[in-house]
Amino acid sequence: MKKIMFVFLLVFILGCGITSNIIYDTEYSFKQGIIEINSIDTKHGITFDKPSSDIEYLNNALVDFYALKNKFSLLKPSDDTNALMELINFRIFDLEANVQLQLGNSYGGKGTVKNGFACNQRPYILAFANYYNESAKTGFIAVEYLKELFRSYPENAALLDIRTSYPMILNVSYEKIFNRARNEARVMDFYCKDEIIDETDPFADLLG
Repeated sequence: MKKIMFVFLLVFILGCGITSNIIYDTEYSFKQGIIEINSIDTKHGITFDKPSSDIEYLNNALVDFYALKNKFSLLKPSDDTNALMELINFRIFDLEANVQLQLGNSYGGKGTVKNGFACNQRPYILAFANYYNESAKTGFIAVEYLKELFRSYPENAALLDIRTSYPMILNVSYEKIFNRARNEARVMDFYCKDEIIDETDPFADLLG
């Protein structure tokens, strides 16, 4: 009797493990995914090309997008669901990049050399530069997901209100952010060398 119960429990556990990877076994279209993504955008008052300058709004939207990504990851595999994963990853990384951007902007005038500076601003300027650097790196990843969507799933991408040139335009925007980060850090390196302790400085990679 105990042996029979053990076998029953083993089959039950294995069965749960097998079925837990895909919880939505029905077909799910790319259009359905777009509707859900648009619903999140509407809820938080954002769009793919106008995310928000409010960090709280961005973080709240990210919570919903991560939940939706989890749902997409459990869908029955198809071209539509694979395309949705590229799209949701693009949106998540792009929003993450914007969070970093706004964290940099939160330092205001004391975080930039743009309108003059003093060397005692170095911690703020390098923090600003670091956030901009992280924003650019995360943004470049977002662009790659969008490029892959257009490259591998052109029919799905055609359903979006996104021009085929948009990945290139977005990449240029993140290049500007990246260059701004390096320029700010290099000015600190050139004019405020006495403020730099050693190569263990957490922003040393920006000064190369």
